[in-house]
Amino acid sequence: MRIDFDSSKISTNDYVIVANNRQILAFKDSWQNLNGVSELPKVNTWKGFIKELFELHNASKEHQLIKDNLIAKCFQQILGSNISKNKKLIKEIVNNLIICENYLINIESSNYEIDSEFIRWHKEYQDIKKQLNFLDIYDFQKLLLSDPIDLKKNIAVLGFDNLYPVQLKILNLFNHQLMASHKSETKGNFLEFKNIHDEIGYISNWAKEVSESNPNETIGVICPTLDQHYSLILNQFDKTFSSRLVEIGNKKFNISFGKKFSSYPLISNLLNFYKFFIEFNQTRISKNTLDKFFRLMSLSTNKNLTKESAELAFEIKKLKRDFLSSKIILDKSTDKRHLEELLSKLQDLSFPREESHEFWLDHFAKLINVFFSIRDQSLSSSEYQALNKYIEDSKYVNTHQQLIPKISANTFFLELKNLFDETLFQPQGPKSNIQVLGLLEAKGLSFDHAWIMNLTNEVIPGKIKKPKFLSQRICIRNHVQGSSYDLVQQEANSNIQSMMNISEDINGSFSINQFDETKSPSPLLDFVSVPSTSMNAQSDTSFELIDDFEASPYQENSLKSAINTIRDQIACPFKGFARRFQIEFFDDPVVGIDAFERGNLMHKTLHKIFETIHSSEQLANINDEDLSKIIHQSISSSFPDSSNNFYSIEKDRLFQILWEFISLEKDRDSFVVLNTEKEFDFSISGIQFKGQIDRIDKIGSQKVVIDYKSGKAANNPWCGDYLKEPQLPIYSQYEDADGILQIHLTSESIKSLGLSVNDELNFPNKTKQTRCEDWNNQSEIWDERIVSGFDDFKKGYALVKPKDVTVCQYCEFSLLCRIEK
Repeated sequence: MRIDFDSSKISTNDYVIVANNRQILAFKDSWQNLNGVSELPKVNTWKGFIKELFELHNASKEHQLIKDNLIAKCFQQILGSNISKNKKLIKEIVNNLIICENYLINIESSNYEIDSEFIRWHKEYQDIKKQLNFLDIYDFQKLLLSDPIDLKKNIAVLGFDNLYPVQLKILNLFNHQLMASHKSETKGNFLEFKNIHDEIGYISNWAKEVSESNPNETIGVICPTLDQHYSLILNQFDKTFSSRLVEIGNKKFNISFGKKFSSYPLISNLLNFYKFFIEFNQTRISKNTLDKFFRLMSLSTNKNLTKESAELAFEIKKLKRDFLSSKIILDKSTDKRHLEELLSKLQDLSFPREESHEFWLDHFAKLINVFFSIRDQSLSSSEYQALNKYIEDSKYVNTHQQLIPKISANTFFLELKNLFDETLFQPQGPKSNIQVLGLLEAKGLSFDHAWIMNLTNEVIPGKIKKPKFLSQRICIRNHVQGSSYDLVQQEANSNIQSMMNISEDINGSFSINQFDETKSPSPLLDFVSVPSTSMNAQSDTSFELIDDFEASPYQENSLKSAINTIRDQIACPFKGFARRFQIEFFDDPVVGIDAFERGNLMHKTLHKIFETIHSSEQLANINDEDLSKIIHQSISSSFPDSSNNFYSIEKDRLFQILWEFISLEKDRDSFVVLNTEKEFDFSISGIQFKGQIDRIDKIGSQKVVIDYKSGKAANNPWCGDYLKEPQLPIYSQYEDADGILQIHLTSESIKSLGLSVNDELNFPNKTKQTRCEDWNNQSEIWDERIVSGFDDFKKGYALVKPKDVTVCQYCEFSLLCRIEK
């Protein structure tokens, strides 16, 4: 990455002004390439140049130079304190103000061509600045024109396409030279792609091939819409360069697009921690804030703190409240030493009702120290950069106290978050010869090879952009960029020339289809069509109408996951058919142990318990101490040998559930455990499958098959319009049982569902089944529905016909299904 200039016209004593911060880096690299290790001229952006002039000017003794964020804060004061409501309006006001100052439009003397409200707001803004001795950069530029200073340096200006009228006037105060880029005769090669995926894929492969062939040459990939296509470009480049899991500092390319500072993990965690601290001190903590706090604790390097926080989260979840008081949190933390220590640290921080910005900044710094004591680990390179960025930017919040001397903690939090939302942050990228950047960043730079993508008519020539509070007439008269067709055309020609100056090997492209939108190419460039190679290409094959409710018959004699398949076949034939694809499903990642593993651990433990306890008579003769040992030993032998805190927490949780369950077992009628975890082979409609019965009991004169569930009970699973859960009816058919019993063991409660020949199934907390026939008639209904389900599956019956809306609610095959939802 270089910047194009004639070094013979610049000396080390000169002052160089460039268009943006990226050009500063490019100028320094280019200077060293041309002049070797020698003294650099002073180089700065326009705003940096004006700031230095201010520090040399007499005005700096009486006034404070304020930045754009404080300008916005002044207008927020004028409009009212609702940040979110006035955010867009304030942005538009500041933008209109900057346009007026840059194009030397006198706001006060243009009443008929400028919105009267905007004029009123501007007058109030001037009063605020006068009262507080503020000067913004635009005030100082006007002051400089009437009261110039001697810089005693020659000025070289490069990297700009166009300078604003105010900039030209100020430069005329000094001995300066405008250094234009050479006019390139490069024509460029421009390609048209069918879709955005083809375009980005082609460009990433081009960048890789050029880089491998020319490892010492610079490559620029420029995207005018980088903010919209950032994720797509990053994913494709990661795929091409096999760097998906590589840290940003080690990638073979550097993509330049900062995200919101507030969304960066370290800063987001700090804000969540601060939000918890505020609500904790205000004694009313929302469930959302509390959830985020517990998530932070789960990432702590202090294992005891992690465990205690998880235990507290489990206890609080039982309360089912949207808001909790600090007293409840403290009361439930009395036996949790490490968590108590953390909460004590938060209590020790003073919490006044209102204080200065300076106080709250210092307060937040102390909270950061508490936060890092939880982590107790060194910062990564990108985290270190993020923390430095916070320190650098937070001082601007401090200047707000001149507008409002004292604010509350909530207001300070909103101001801090608002600043971070508007601040872009990107950790330092790799030193790579491949740079992916936006069009504005690329202006003035030079590469050995360059590709400019997404050259639609919206980019070149672009659209008319009229400021909200200025008439089009005043904009055209003052040649405000983009305010008329002629000015848009002029800017388009300038952009094309600037684009051609980027490289002597220039390529460009655009794609027709972009995220369900059809785009048109720039009419100022000639494109050559490229055949589509991606899966997104549309086929020209003519359509054929087919009946899609019946597939080919199922030819195999055996079936995996047979019970789940038949359950889905009965609920919706297409769901049953879709099981043929054997799609592998992945649950969303969770912190700790997922529901599937918790269920397996529970089943293993129960199997071991009832290998030891064979009957209600034996259970009645076991005292509480011995029973506790049996449960603990069964849990220990079922869990993996691991020091993971989450397993330790799960053991405690499972013990509480099983202790309550065994206590209920003690209180019910006589039973004998005939078998546990019984595996069997079974055949229905010629399809062979395997099953495993959790437990078989003899209860009175009945033989009952029992199934454990670690989730909540379904509503009416066996009776009614259709068979929702065929598992236990199939088990009962195999065992020729007299009853079925489903026991649901959760942290909230232990419930059961049962059906039998007579009423001997009196398990506690049993939910009565409705719409059921007597056992013999209901068994016949089950047999008919189960056999029918297997027969339909074998025939390939695949009609999209869910029994009710709940069938579609958690359907894993929604992307395959063509039902209108």
